Amino acid sequence: MKTLPYLCIGLGCGLFGHGFGEYISKKAIESDPKLAKQIEIDTKDERNIMIGNMAKAKGFDMMLYVYSALLLTFALMGISFTVIIPMVIAYLFVVGYSIYHRTKIEKSF
Repeated sequence: MKTLPYLCIGLGCGLFGHGFGEYISKKAIESDPKLAKQIEIDTKDERNIMIGNMAKAKGFDMMLYVYSALLLTFALMGISFTVIIPMVIAYLFVVGYSIYHRTKIEKSF
């Protein structure tokens, strides 16, 4: 519980920074309609969406390998099960979620 104030400060700073960035972006877009139109085209472009999805897929694949190696390293180091078990549960949840959506998408095609 000693770290709770620091976590709250970090969370608050992150939320403030994100909100302030969104505010600045909206003001910049409102002042330049040409820029707003270009941003709308870029965000709705199918090619950009596909590139973003492919990048997410590559990142997910890398995360699976890195996270499993990290779990194995922690297990071999003899870290407490109270630390390893929640990490394993989170890992299996992510993999299960991925499998569920993959089968759901494959059934729709």
